[in-house]
Amino acid sequence: MAPLAVPLLALLALLRPVVGLVGPFGQEKPAPAPAPAAPAAAPDPSSSPGADVARVNGEAVAVDGFEEWMVRAHGWRHLDDYLDLVLLKQEAKRVGIAVPTLKEVDEAFELDWRDKIALRGDEPTLLAELARAGMDKATYRDRQLGTLEQETLGRRIVKAREPTETTIQELYAKEFGKEGVRVHVRVAFFDRLKALKPGPSASKEDALKMASSAKERADAFLAQVKGDRNQFAALVAGSDRCLIDRTDGSPVDTRASGGDIPRLHAEWFGGQVTKAVAGRKSGDLIGPLETPAGWFVVDLVEFAPAPIGAVDLELREFWKNRIPSPGEVFWLKDELRKRAKIEKLGLNPPSH
Repeated sequence: MAPLAVPLLALLALLRPVVGLVGPFGQEKPAPAPAPAAPAAAPDPSSSPGADVARVNGEAVAVDGFEEWMVRAHGWRHLDDYLDLVLLKQEAKRVGIAVPTLKEVDEAFELDWRDKIALRGDEPTLLAELARAGMDKATYRDRQLGTLEQETLGRRIVKAREPTETTIQELYAKEFGKEGVRVHVRVAFFDRLKALKPGPSASKEDALKMASSAKERADAFLAQVKGDRNQFAALVAGSDRCLIDRTDGSPVDTRASGGDIPRLHAEWFGGQVTKAVAGRKSGDLIGPLETPAGWFVVDLVEFAPAPIGAVDLELREFWKNRIPSPGEVFWLKDELRKRAKIEKLGLNPPSH
């Protein structure tokens, strides 16, 4: 999901009742110990006891002054984000959906974090990428809070809606293609450049060695499953990461399901697997299939016509259990904005 600015008005509103500073993950840090008693002095109008956000050369910086400056200088830029959240909460109340708790937002962050790890291969690679941008996991999470709250609530609203007939027809075309054919496969993938990490490059000789090793592993896998097709799901655990980056949900590593893909999309895996199964029949074992990324071994479980009437319940069940995409949440917010009456009062862009 693409990072959006955290709604500052919501964030600053949380600071007001807190004694001391708010740290990462929403935890409170105790306020500094009170200074020794000093002779009485005229009160500082810019300071509010127990509500300081910093001290500069001994001078207290009060949260009220900080909040006022943030709203005047930057708040208008984030007002639309905050109003989107208000609209989502209003819609949730209208349809009887609970607003996510902080714990649920944290869980959404961890799910998103796992997705990002899956896309990059491992957590150190993701952390190194964040470090280059001057962030760690905690600061990245804090920057994502506003987006995560909107995404989590928006997905709940979208998921609660029953699909229209038009939606089912569009989903059918996506899952079964224009021809209305079920292409059910199991895949195992062997990465020719598995040892390479982002950044460094391998010599031509090293690349050839890695490719040769991947091909040998694919050959060995094929020989084993030829002898016993029932071993496919268990053996695929030893193959390499093979992601389906769905547009209607989180990326899926096919190894988690034993390599099983009930409905192969034509564009997945660069279209190479779809081309390889064209004209084949159910039960065929195909491979090793060479692609630029590596080798596939494909078990064609079923290749048969799938009329929409025969798969209607399957599509509705898939729709019900899917994870709505950020795009669906975007269109939901757009729909709510268009039918809302919004009046912006007293928070105008600066003139300069």
